[in-house]
Amino acid sequence: MNYLARVLLLLALTFSIGATQAARGAKTMIIPGPIAVPEQMSDENVVKAIRLSLLGRGWSWTKADEQPGAIDTTLNVRQHMLKIRISYGSGAISMSYLDSAVLKYEIDEGVPKIHPNASKWMDLLAQDIRTNLARDQLE
Repeated sequence: MNYLARVLLLLALTFSIGATQAARGAKTMIIPGPIAVPEQMSDENVVKAIRLSLLGRGWSWTKADEQPGAIDTTLNVRQHMLKIRISYGSGAISMSYLDSAVLKYEIDEGVPKIHPNASKWMDLLAQDIRTNLARDQLE
């Protein structure tokens, strides 16, 4: 391979690696909106639906992480860590960001940004909570 071809190949590899890294950068954090709780559902059943969802997705928490109306929970995926608070009451369940590690969390011009997988993990958890709330209504 001649010198010019090697230089062009090196430049092409450099740009493709840069584009790949940019695609994995922080994006606007999307926290799922409030989840409606069926009117007649007790707080005990709401907590049960949340716990089942957490267990199903590999999130962890302890009794010390639970307060009346809220559960603080952590997801560890390889070296990544995401900690959120799940609040419940007044007919709704909501999520809020608490902390993270190795997820490129930042505030950019007042907008929270994080690795896109973090938003995906929260969304999947919200979907499971909705499913478990509905499942409770069938029993």
